Amino acid sequence: MKKILCLTVLFALLGSVGLFAGDLVAGVRLGAGHGGILGSDKPDNQMFAPGFSAGIFGRYSLKKHVSVQGEVFYSSIQNKLGSSSTDWASALFKAISLPVYLRLDSSGNSAFGFYGMIGPRMDFYFDNFTRKTQLGNLSASSTEKMTQSQLRQFHLGMAAGAGVKLPAGPGLLDIGAAFHTSFLSMDSNAVSKDNRVKASPWGIEVQIGYGFKL
Repeated sequence: MKKILCLTVLFALLGSVGLFAGDLVAGVRLGAGHGGILGSDKPDNQMFAPGFSAGIFGRYSLKKHVSVQGEVFYSSIQNKLGSSSTDWASALFKAISLPVYLRLDSSGNSAFGFYGMIGPRMDFYFDNFTRKTQLGNLSASSTEKMTQSQLRQFHLGMAAGAGVKLPAGPGLLDIGAAFHTSFLSMDSNAVSKDNRVKASPWGIEVQIGYGFKL
């Protein structure tokens, strides 16, 4: 049901763009944050796992305070488990992420103000990922494939964020934070809902974007 609702919202947002005339803003965005695993089967020994993202965005105004914002960006996503800084194991994934937000701005597209946004997000993971381990003075690193490890490469979920918008030179500067999670489990080979591992990726990051009116 969550996936159906998410797709319905996505197509409604995309379909609404052609019905209204408004401002178009396009630019670049960067992010840095932490990734982990949610769910009843999540591991207990999760550690801080830094990641980053970089890409582009476009924002189309439906009304003065309402717009649709789509983003396409590269993500470096990490999960890290361990008991100390010298005993841990991590998996570093790479993905292309596509969130589509319904965005509310307190002051339209041209002035200082605050914003909040929410919408569906899709993540397409590259097959290769890097697994690292550290046990005392011993370390190891290997490249593995998600398909061979029976990990899901496509995720559909939700994302939400908030921040402040500032006029800066000829453009607009967004500074904020966003949270995202997937509706799907990380495993890809479960044959029924009952035996599926209930563990989904999530992340939170600080974001900065700079855009220009077109």
